[in-house]
Amino acid sequence: MNTIGQPLISIISINYNQPELTYLFLDSVNRLTYKNIEVLIIDNASSRAVTQHEASNHFKEVNVLFAPKNGGFGYGNNLGLKLAKGEFIFIVNNDTELKTDILEHLLLPFCDGKIGVVCPKIVFFDTPDIIQYAGFTKINRITGRNRAIGYGQTDHRQFDIGGETFGAHGAAMLVRKEIIEKTNGFYEPFFMYYEEIDWSYRIMTAGFLIYYQPSALVLHKESMSVGKNSALKIFFLARNRLLFMKRNSSPLSYMAFVSYNLFFAMPVHAIKFLIKLQFKLFYAFIYGNIKGLSIPSHL
Repeated sequence: MNTIGQPLISIISINYNQPELTYLFLDSVNRLTYKNIEVLIIDNASSRAVTQHEASNHFKEVNVLFAPKNGGFGYGNNLGLKLAKGEFIFIVNNDTELKTDILEHLLLPFCDGKIGVVCPKIVFFDTPDIIQYAGFTKINRITGRNRAIGYGQTDHRQFDIGGETFGAHGAAMLVRKEIIEKTNGFYEPFFMYYEEIDWSYRIMTAGFLIYYQPSALVLHKESMSVGKNSALKIFFLARNRLLFMKRNSSPLSYMAFVSYNLFFAMPVHAIKFLIKLQFKLFYAFIYGNIKGLSIPSHL
């Protein structure tokens, strides 16, 4: 195994009750052409946990670490970040399949010292010609939302020019270790959703760039853990949108966002849930907004 000239990359992925997916993910890690890696699987207090023995059958050098609680996406990844030895850290979902040469392509932009994070193009696993992520737009300060560039579009290579983007995707991001030391990783109270956007804004505030690298490719089995439209997902999206804006806006900008949310966005979405008789989603949405208004920006 020739690793001369290859910086060590630590691969961190979280398992929560998805051991089969995690083992498939490790199979794709095993096929990587870049060999100077360490792999850390963080099991977030699963009732269906990954085992060290079985994980090692899929990737021999894997280390399985068992979290004392399920503290969410940020908590699990932060545990891994504290233990990672790599010069670069690849944070990647367990519901992904990696192209064999992805790490080589992700490393290329780091020749620019201003770049702190590089993200691949992400496509849907079941329809790999359909794009999920080709970078992010800026957060709209009134709506608290942004847009994944290319989402749902057929990939005709129209997004194959790399460049600066306004947010890293939580499903796959290669991070310079220096970034972690300067920004302290994920803000754990988000639990799930918006934590990577919050971290992205802190990274950019620290003076680093986030780069979209289209020649690196990930296939993503989206929303395998919580469902595409589950009450849990609706709750955290509603709550965390408010929490993100509270943490990353001026007081005047935050008040403009809250006014828009209360008098337009909330009524429109609530009515849609009621018309469709989606009462669980309606209650999750309302409760998420209430919690988002009341939660402090720093705990």
